[in-house]
Amino acid sequence: MKTMTASLMIGFTTLALYSAAAGEPAGPRPEGQPQLKIEYPQKYSIFQRSGNAGEIFVEGVLTGTPGLIEARFNNGPWTVICKNAQPGKFSSTLAAAVGQGALEVRLKQSPEVTVSVPLVSIGDIFVTAGQSNAAGWANQAYEPLDGLPYEMLLYKRNVSNSWEKLRHPTSASGNGAPWPITMSLLCREQRVPIGLVTTAISGAWLKQWLKPSGDHYPGMIETVRAATHGTMKVRALLWFQGEADCNPSKEYAHLSQNGDHDKYLTMLKQFVSDVHRDIKLDAVYVGSIGSVPHTIGASVLSTRENIYHIRRALQSSWQDAQVLPGPVTYDIALESDAIHIHFNSPEEMLPLAKRWAAAISSGTYKTGVGRGPILQKVEPGRDDRTVVLTFDKDLKISDFKGRTGTKAEGWSCQQDGAALGDADIASTAVENSVVSVRFNKAVARTLCLSYGIDDDGAGKNILRGATDLPVEPFYKVLLNVK
Repeated sequence: MKTMTASLMIGFTTLALYSAAAGEPAGPRPEGQPQLKIEYPQKYSIFQRSGNAGEIFVEGVLTGTPGLIEARFNNGPWTVICKNAQPGKFSSTLAAAVGQGALEVRLKQSPEVTVSVPLVSIGDIFVTAGQSNAAGWANQAYEPLDGLPYEMLLYKRNVSNSWEKLRHPTSASGNGAPWPITMSLLCREQRVPIGLVTTAISGAWLKQWLKPSGDHYPGMIETVRAATHGTMKVRALLWFQGEADCNPSKEYAHLSQNGDHDKYLTMLKQFVSDVHRDIKLDAVYVGSIGSVPHTIGASVLSTRENIYHIRRALQSSWQDAQVLPGPVTYDIALESDAIHIHFNSPEEMLPLAKRWAAAISSGTYKTGVGRGPILQKVEPGRDDRTVVLTFDKDLKISDFKGRTGTKAEGWSCQQDGAALGDADIASTAVENSVVSVRFNKAVARTLCLSYGIDDDGAGKNILRGATDLPVEPFYKVLLNVK
């Protein structure tokens, strides 16, 4: 380990200023000279803020005579953190403003005995959990953006034993993930240090994430405990899971919820409740999953109805006061992934990363737009072929790549047992937050409308808001019913 010693001439006296890059003593001291060693924090450690400030936990060893120990962070004021430190181990906290910089610790009576730990941060910590699209399964790397105000930090489940720079890969899978881009956007927008704790497990069912059901949940808790040095303080948990629970196969009947809305929602609420009990955080964000193929080779992976019910359950969880809405992704066509289930290419990954950032910016930081247009009411139009839908935000028509269209697709309707889709719609006319849908034939008051079901809207020109977020899916809505 590299150490550094400097000397400063003051009159005829030379004061030795000792420092070490990671809190270690900088080599031998003069005989009888007190010594300090900082065991925690280490380089890249980050602490969850509260408002504009936070507490840095300081642990170390004092050798020599008792005395006052002072500390400062990021060139802030020196503050006494131990009034009568005795030789041996000591621990304390330093209150400081949000930021990133060196933590310096010294003996007040011997200020030449100073130890420094670089790149310590007070900011916001986010935890990821779920399955492969939360872990990241892209076959290419996604790195943080350039020109950020702070170095971003990473703590990986089953990999890290200390914080490190946030860079690809962000999990043990070794694959690309949206998180370096998402966290970059938050760091740049909020101008606050960001730490990311990744705990997602590829291929995991929700049941495996329940507290008593296996090692997924305990492993997450232990990872957060290690990353936070036992405080369990983070800003939010980001949940992205559900593809596995669309599986109807008897082989996985002991794990999969087989598209059961009520069972999945009950389990998810239990998971969220346990997270809030065991981790000190503001909210759990729940994202809505994207495409799930019905088959992979000879294996059945999902059904149209199962995807419908799991997505609906994820959205239903947003009614819980402990949950905030994550991204909606049904419109992103996962064409570059071999099995069409993972966000892979930049065209697929960048919208996902941006939507996560938009959701967090809106929910946590109260800035920007985090949700797409939400259906408010459905009414009969001016004739028997037209239905009028009103949303809470202005609308436009385009695909997820930004290519505009004139007819909104992604419809799934039923009337008297007959299915009606995009081919049964002649036109869609958008005016501000209202869209008039004109069918090829007359429709009855028994018409039932759904939008964003299965892969109906994937890669298509759909209704979305001014910020490109898609209309939130709605399910089996009748005329005249809000």
